[in-house]
Amino acid sequence: MADSIESNLSNLYMLIKATGLASPGLFLDNVIQVGREELTVECDYRHEVANQRQFQSLIASDARLVADQFVVPDVVEELSTEQILIMELVHGGTIDKVADMDQSERDRIGAAIE
Repeated sequence: MADSIESNLSNLYMLIKATGLASPGLFLDNVIQVGREELTVECDYRHEVANQRQFQSLIASDARLVADQFVVPDVVEELSTEQILIMELVHGGTIDKVADMDQSERDRIGAAIE
């Protein structure tokens, strides 16, 4: 995935320039550069490991979240690389399921994460 970013962005740039799809005044070079930088960070799983560690620390420091059993899966660092992220399997719900829950449960979860 990360290896294809440069090629894909270059192709996108040429397509937008050739078709005139860019709005007048849009600094397309800057947009493509920011996209390149953001996508490069997103594809570096070492960065994601640091994010997960930070979220684990934040959850662990909040007694209410610990009591409500909020969990951030642990990373298996010895098996993870820049391109592969291995995490423990954690059974439980995901945030997208909250919409299907009754109002009192949605309120409880909303209060816990606000």
